[in-house]
Amino acid sequence: MAAQKGEKLPEDDEKMLSYLTSLFEDQRKDYGRDYIEKKLAKMWLEDSVYSGYQKKQFRETLNKFIEIKAKVFPDCDNYVQAFINFPNSGKSEAELKEWNEMVIRIYSDKKNKKFGAEFVESSLGLFKDLTFFKNEALQWKTNNNSYHFIFDSLPRISFDETDIKCFSRGDSSVIYKTTGNYFPTLQKFYGNDGRVTWQRAGYDPEKTYASFNRYNIKIKETRYVIDSVMFYNEFFDKPLSGKLTEKIIGNKTEETASYPMFESHYQRLEIKNIVPNVDYEGGFTMSGKKLEGTGTLETPASLIFYREKKAFVIAQSLLFEIRPDRIQSSNTSIKMRLDSDSIFHPDLFFMFTKKTRNLELSRTENGISPSPFENTYHEVEMYFESVQWNIDAPYMNFGSFGSVPGGNADFESVDYFKEKRFSTLAGISNDHPVYILYRTGKAVQSDKFNAIEFARQAHTGVEQWIPILVDLTNKGYIQYDIETRDIVLLQKLYRHIENNRGNADYDVIQIISEVDRSENARFSLLTRDLIIKGVNSVLLSDSQKVMIYPTGGEIILHKDRDFSFSGRVNTGNFELMGAKYNFIYDQFKFEMAEIDSAVIYVDDYSRAPDNFGNYPKTRVKNVLSGLSG
Repeated sequence: MAAQKGEKLPEDDEKMLSYLTSLFEDQRKDYGRDYIEKKLAKMWLEDSVYSGYQKKQFRETLNKFIEIKAKVFPDCDNYVQAFINFPNSGKSEAELKEWNEMVIRIYSDKKNKKFGAEFVESSLGLFKDLTFFKNEALQWKTNNNSYHFIFDSLPRISFDETDIKCFSRGDSSVIYKTTGNYFPTLQKFYGNDGRVTWQRAGYDPEKTYASFNRYNIKIKETRYVIDSVMFYNEFFDKPLSGKLTEKIIGNKTEETASYPMFESHYQRLEIKNIVPNVDYEGGFTMSGKKLEGTGTLETPASLIFYREKKAFVIAQSLLFEIRPDRIQSSNTSIKMRLDSDSIFHPDLFFMFTKKTRNLELSRTENGISPSPFENTYHEVEMYFESVQWNIDAPYMNFGSFGSVPGGNADFESVDYFKEKRFSTLAGISNDHPVYILYRTGKAVQSDKFNAIEFARQAHTGVEQWIPILVDLTNKGYIQYDIETRDIVLLQKLYRHIENNRGNADYDVIQIISEVDRSENARFSLLTRDLIIKGVNSVLLSDSQKVMIYPTGGEIILHKDRDFSFSGRVNTGNFELMGAKYNFIYDQFKFEMAEIDSAVIYVDDYSRAPDNFGNYPKTRVKNVLSGLSG
């Protein structure tokens, strides 16, 4: 029960200690014996720990508690425990005097006495183990005893340069080299200067950290935000301005840590040479282990790879994950600039390794990633799994580079068209989706519209069309944004409609590469030729029955679908063997510098024709040689 007004402590030391023992025992059994008889009494009577003046202050303060009917728990209890722990605090007798006077002043103030317990509890924690705040969820500590008790309009604890550390559920966070004031009555810490590192996420604290000036923290929460900090990381020559968010979350490892978090103030930062010959444009977030380059749908983050001082590869994404050894992104659009032409893909997995300077760009099975690489320089659509490029090398490799390299790749002319393949896009629908898209564009008078407008034209709901829209994207007819559901009609859609109507010419040039353990193609950055390997044969004209069989399975594809090779050409009744053949696409003709031999076939009317009325061919025995043309 509370002490009664007027019942001051006895002047005799032993009687006073007995009185205190009874006071605590009345409310909590054995508590008085443990704290008064075993601890305070020994220090008070036997060891002469306290001076006469300190004992006098102790009596005055407790008598004040009795006078105002302060509670035994927590008021008297916190004060007695603080007094017991003070001798081990490293503080002077003068500082104990100042502290006692402040305790009396707080409890004498009608407005502030309700906060007295919090203030004394903070003092107890500091005297005991440098803890200035503690509840069931967390604990705040300082790392030295350079603190002072001050009472202006409110009581506060002022800290000289120190580290303050928060512990919660097995995790911890530190603000290094800070000064400031803790207001127990407000449960707030107002700081000046400080630094937070990413050491608990595995980074060197001297290389990755945020520094700041003025800040304040609600000390009873496990999360705080500092709006203006400067972020330092070995990736950047200069610090970045932004916001720091710190949160203490238990059971986190270096790999799974998501805090501290830094977010740059600006979404269009320009970082020159984030790695040599690579610039970055966009925002930045550092979330625990992950340093991320961030952007928006309107202004995605960009990595620009330079070759011979010109922007060559431009990679754009909403998020790049930047690690000490690599940069990667799951959804990246890629554009390789080739003067007025380009090689483009809307959605690739991006991986750049710093040590080897290797860039890998891979299609995945998700969303629109299976769509082809659009190559306007060679005028082909390219279907292969990934690009590998050492950014200092003069060539790129195209193909599949998994644990077992090798596989198939397809290089199709942009004018490639097969009526049967086009028809299968309709599935079981009576209305071909390509024609519905075409009509929607006509209706809205634009190549760009939303899937809702498309569904309205189809007189159905949107959801049933999403797989078809993704498939048409993967086949190069449209660009479909899964997030916004925006659709952009591409030239292939218009070409194939005209091809299907018989209003435009097309070709059947499809170069299929099949290799065992190497790249399917090598792209020279010096000549811009595409060396395609593993080619068994290529059909150039089904009506004229023109087929080529390259020696060594190799074709060199030049600009605008011209190509060169050595090997065999079958055209109608002729079979031509030779080297240094050049195919000129625009004229659809061969230039044959060296024809080693020419074999002629004629129809054999002595044998029965096939079901289509075609007679079998018979080879003429004579072979022509030494030709060109």
